[in-house]
Amino acid sequence: MRLAGLLGITVTALVHFFLLRPLQDLDGLDLLADTLLHVVVPLLAVAGWLLAGPRPRWDLATLAFATAWPLAWLGVTLVVGATTGWYPYPFLDVDTEGWGSVLVASLAVTALFGALAAVVRIVDVQGRPLPRRDRSRRE
Repeated sequence: MRLAGLLGITVTALVHFFLLRPLQDLDGLDLLADTLLHVVVPLLAVAGWLLAGPRPRWDLATLAFATAWPLAWLGVTLVVGATTGWYPYPFLDVDTEGWGSVLVASLAVTALFGALAAVVRIVDVQGRPLPRRDRSRRE
């Protein structure tokens, strides 16, 4: 769950920053809420993982679990969009963008997810174990 949360919030932040934020014109409390949700929370999640771990923690089975939910979400979103005509993001709107564009965007976000997972894996394996156990205490 931790890996799924870390990857999910990081991908959310990057997709929001590069694809969705330029489409918005927010001010006041809307801008504050958007910034807290899409900038501050992801930064805190990554900082928390870097500073407190836990690591090393995951293997390929964990990665498979962590990537299952965004792929399931994408499938459900496309089915709901096809039946209702409503898509939560412009780059997933098949009616406006076409299947080719939606497929490219979906593959790009999936590749981003995979690249972030690779970076997290490198840090997970090569970083110092966290939290560190106090070997002087008995468990």
